[in-house]
Amino acid sequence: MESDILLEADHIRKTFPSKEGQLHVLDDISLKLYRKEFVCIIGPSGSGKSTLVRILGGLLEPTAGKLIYPSGREPDPRAIVFQNSNLLPWLRTAENVALPLLIHGASRKDALAEAKRWLDIIGLQDFADEWPNNLSGGMAQRVAIARALIQKPELLLMDEPLGSLDAMTREQISLELMSFREQIDATVLMVTHSISEAILLADRILIYSGRPARIQEEIKVPFPRPRQPELRDAIEFNAMSRLLRKKLMIQGQAF
Repeated sequence: MESDILLEADHIRKTFPSKEGQLHVLDDISLKLYRKEFVCIIGPSGSGKSTLVRILGGLLEPTAGKLIYPSGREPDPRAIVFQNSNLLPWLRTAENVALPLLIHGASRKDALAEAKRWLDIIGLQDFADEWPNNLSGGMAQRVAIARALIQKPELLLMDEPLGSLDAMTREQISLELMSFREQIDATVLMVTHSISEAILLADRILIYSGRPARIQEEIKVPFPRPRQPELRDAIEFNAMSRLLRKKLMIQGQAF
């Protein structure tokens, strides 16, 4: 239903200045994000997926096209998790998680209490007073995700948040994201290079073309929620994985 649309991208184009004149990154991107759904974007490197995330997050203006908010207001708040955790090195772990609440005027006592609650959820309660430089990559990314979720965002944008992690850590955090999905009311859009990750997490998968990027196809994920890790062993899961890989290979994308 139209009333369930949180955000609509309407014929978005984006170009950047380059030595050759103009670098055409996004070409006529249109999509709708519905309330409380999880959408994954998969596609080749360098095709402008991060550019789209920044436009949807309000960090970049499109060259053409517009963002439409059917409710009449922008999602509040919007949170973005990037590939790098971007933790502030002069703040301890709990302070990094609490930062959005502190910025919006919460008392230090209340903000840190909520931050420690989230650290408990993500299994890092023993690292609340640790400095970011002493955290592993997986720990730091968990903290970045908690820092986003503590805001109770209407829109959560995730730009390859697990892309820099080793395979085992990536798999573990993707399972945690699946669990978080059942606990939050946010609309989530996540960029990933992992087909299995997209199938496990998403309600819809958008297949991105090479640059200048278009959305080539939309695939609905048929598996009901809540989902369990064992879903990845199901025949239907593996069949869908092969189908998506085939669609990407037809476009010349190596996955």
